Amino acid sequence: MPIPKVTQTTDISRARSELRRDIAFSLGLDPDKLPALLDAEQAAKVLDNSPQTLSIWRSTKRYNLPYVKIGRRVKYRVSDLLDFIERRTHGVTMEG
Repeated sequence: MPIPKVTQTTDISRARSELRRDIAFSLGLDPDKLPALLDAEQAAKVLDNSPQTLSIWRSTKRYNLPYVKIGRRVKYRVSDLLDFIERRTHGVTMEG
């Protein structure tokens, strides 16, 4: 029997909320006050990489990880990091 869409949406929403909380804790921030934009060092920490690796990804377009340029500074939206992590997650099944 197929899982109702409401359950799938709820599960996805819950998983995304938990991931957002994990990101905040990994950065030592309050999950309720997580900024919309993270700098390259913070984003690298979330992805367990170095800022230099993210720079290489940007220049080579190796991964589709959107970023925001503000002058010379590079920022990453938390929502884009969440999307990136979700797209790179394999072997997850939805249970009803």
